Amino acid sequence: MLSVFQPLFSTEQCRAQPKKPIMAHTTYEHHNISREVLYDIVAIFMCLFAAALIHEAGHFLLAQYFNLEPSFGFDAQHFYVKSLTPESDYQQRIIEAGGALFNLLSGTLFLFVILMRLPDAEKLSKKTSFYFSLLCATNLLVGIMTLILEVILRVS
Repeated sequence: MLSVFQPLFSTEQCRAQPKKPIMAHTTYEHHNISREVLYDIVAIFMCLFAAALIHEAGHFLLAQYFNLEPSFGFDAQHFYVKSLTPESDYQQRIIEAGGALFNLLSGTLFLFVILMRLPDAEKLSKKTSFYFSLLCATNLLVGIMTLILEVILRVS
């Protein structure tokens, strides 16, 4: 009968077993990709995701302002805001432009944060300022591209 304190294998039996290689390094070191590059790629995707969430939050808040009972939805391709149909074409256009406007506002806010932190830039790490700049640029680009696409689609 085994006791709780009695080992299952003796020290000699453990030493006699062949050592198995640990395969924990195969994710990125095997492909010669540095850890910093992986962090930057992940940061880009997170900034795009944040910009998309801010965009949809703009639609959501404006639909809520017009009492259209908005709700977030997710499907296989994207996430979106569902709401009741607006009463007028004017409300519909404001809600459609709300996502781009929120991206522009948040991008401008992030830009102001960066500019306010410039005197203390030597205290911040380069990665922190890079990620803030990336978040700012992503939101500004998504806002500008969305407004341009809305104008092109409205004209055609």
